[in-house]
Amino acid sequence: MKVKADSEKETTPVIEAIAVFIDEDRKKVILEGEYSGADYLRDLDFTSINCGFGEITFTPIKDKPNVLVCGLGEKGKITGEILRNAAAASVTFASSKKISSLLVE
Repeated sequence: MKVKADSEKETTPVIEAIAVFIDEDRKKVILEGEYSGADYLRDLDFTSINCGFGEITFTPIKDKPNVLVCGLGEKGKITGEILRNAAAASVTFASSKKISSLLVE
């Protein structure tokens, strides 16, 4: 993989969407109101989001980047392969929606 850093650019790219990967245990923590992480997750209705492996929920949010919630399934069963497949699925999904800039968290 080749990576190029261009230090002459002063502008920050506009992020159209954020892909976030959440397992079923983290979803429970969010639903219980005990999650103190990213602000954009507070705008989502997790009662209707499935965090099972392979599930992707796309949520447009007004005046903020759209959010792709990518399910990872049960926390104890997450492997490197599951993470790679989830990341690939998020990029494929974003491409299908014509999203040109995706932040993967």
